[in-house]
Amino acid sequence: MKYIAFFLLVTLPIGLLAQGQRVATIERSQGFTALQRDGNWYLASPGIALEVGDKVYAGDTARLQFGFIDGTTTTLGEFSDFSIDDFQWSEESTNPSALFTLYSGVFRTVTGK
Repeated sequence: MKYIAFFLLVTLPIGLLAQGQRVATIERSQGFTALQRDGNWYLASPGIALEVGDKVYAGDTARLQFGFIDGTTTTLGEFSDFSIDDFQWSEESTNPSALFTLYSGVFRTVTGK
């Protein structure tokens, strides 16, 4: 019974991460990286979808790379704190827009379409 409770405790938060609309996906993670969604913190690992409102953090000697649905790639350096405040894009859109906040640290972006 202990193992079932542990399994549910570990997998439940990851299941909750798949509820919103994906605007980006974590591609690479090195060192301590984290994701904050709806006030809860999770370890950031490749394959996890990012949504508007998410905040990501890269710790000491860490790197975090994520790719947006428009082909843009962003990489955070160590001690970086970054949020996705808004992201409006589609293949048909004539007026795409994005709003991000860098609270601390550094980042590099290679734009997409």
